Amino acid sequence: MGEETSFKNVVQLGVVADGETDNIKTLNQIILDANKGDTLYFPAGNYFVSENLKINKMLNLVGVKPNYKSGDLTAGSVIRGGGIFLIGGSSGTNITGIGVVNNPDFTNCFDVRGALSAISFKNCLAIPVQHGFLIESYDGEVSNTVVDSCESYDGIHGFISKALRTTFVNCLAMGMSNLGFGIISDNIPAKNSIGMAVDNKVIGCRAVNVSGDGFMQYRRNYYEDNEGAVICNANQFIGCSGYNCTHSLTLGENVGNTGWGKYRAYAVSNTLVAGFTEYGGPVRFLYTTNLTIAGLFLRNEAIVKQDEVDSNMGMVASGVNGAKFGQFDDILPLEDGVKPNIGFGRTFRTANTVGTVITDFTNPISGQVYTIIIGDRNTSIRTSETIQLSGSIVKGTGSSVILRYQDGIYYEIGRSMSKDWGTQLHATDESLELGDSGLVDLLQASTDKPRTTTIVNPELHNAYLTVINRSTNGEITPPDFNQNQFIVPDDLSMDSLDWGQARITNWVYVSALGKYVLSGWRITKYY
Repeated sequence: MGEETSFKNVVQLGVVADGETDNIKTLNQIILDANKGDTLYFPAGNYFVSENLKINKMLNLVGVKPNYKSGDLTAGSVIRGGGIFLIGGSSGTNITGIGVVNNPDFTNCFDVRGALSAISFKNCLAIPVQHGFLIESYDGEVSNTVVDSCESYDGIHGFISKALRTTFVNCLAMGMSNLGFGIISDNIPAKNSIGMAVDNKVIGCRAVNVSGDGFMQYRRNYYEDNEGAVICNANQFIGCSGYNCTHSLTLGENVGNTGWGKYRAYAVSNTLVAGFTEYGGPVRFLYTTNLTIAGLFLRNEAIVKQDEVDSNMGMVASGVNGAKFGQFDDILPLEDGVKPNIGFGRTFRTANTVGTVITDFTNPISGQVYTIIIGDRNTSIRTSETIQLSGSIVKGTGSSVILRYQDGIYYEIGRSMSKDWGTQLHATDESLELGDSGLVDLLQASTDKPRTTTIVNPELHNAYLTVINRSTNGEITPPDFNQNQFIVPDDLSMDSLDWGQARITNWVYVSALGKYVLSGWRITKYY
């Protein structure tokens, strides 16, 4: 059978709650004598300790939740001086209803370090010198810590996790000078001493009057340029709010940030921000990959972009309201080239200076909808193995196409076309790609061997089609029309045309027949 657990009132065991008597030796002896699972009860009062109180076995510390008032904690169970440090052997410890106020000689109020798991804090308050609640894995993996309905005031940092599966829920950070809540991966103590933030959740928490960042996530390597050594992945900020902070929420640091030569910054990855409210202090998304935004209210314009110092590749955003969501919702310039990048943003405008046929894109996001606007005369978008257009090619300044990326394919779900200026093609082309043009200027030289006029997907074009046959030099004989697509009357002139002459034929596509029917023709001059 295991040891029996008991409930122990620390005052009855010799601890003095007058705020002056040093209780560190008495409390250390009580902890030494306690059985694993014992409950140590701290009645309302002030308990001075000249050192950090270290818990090295599974215990339950219970007090009377104090109140914060005018820079102090009152009317509850308050430890003053050092903090409460949970170290090796204290897995499973629960601390409820206790406040800690650090003296200037100390740093942290509640500190969890070492190979620990299943630590919980509930209804605890902190006024730290540095950290109110610090959960860190430098000395061993810390996992599954829960900090519930706790508060931190007036220190440097409120709630910090450098650990696995930490949950901060319904907590308040107020008056901090740097960070309200931090989800951080770094290796400050040594190259291989890594505090790794993975699968942390910050739920229903508030940052108020924070001089720095209300909520912050970053990833640093202090010893080498090795991104894989320090991981910051799959963390979540759900239902949180920032009020009167310098920045309510910041994810990542600038690309290439070396921290004045002290560290190298990398992107935080696969973060979820859901239902976040910014009541004061813009949000910043600086260096992320695969960031998902699902509900965000902005009182100030967000700082979110894609350039040489900020990078947010793979960002998906929905439910953003209030102020502008940075550059993400802008019409972004699409980089030059035949396979441009669409990893950031939703609406793009081409600006190619040479003839460019786009048949694919890089860095798409599954399920995302993209709008591509043709902003030049040189770009066309065509059907390919990865782009499935419902109509013919998309081209012409001002034309646009809406694509949804799914299962490796961009499917067209809508388009708009610019004014029809006609399409100029050559009679030697095997088949004619008209785009959405209803007019084709078919050029032919005297030395050409023209092909039969054949239209690609005629059923997808305008019902009305005008074909102009004309010579670029010398005498020509206009080509025949594909009998599978055109009903050609016997009286249509197939006579040769001199340079300067044109044959203009007007056609109507009859869907019941699946062919074009001639509605009129004439021979005319064109110069």
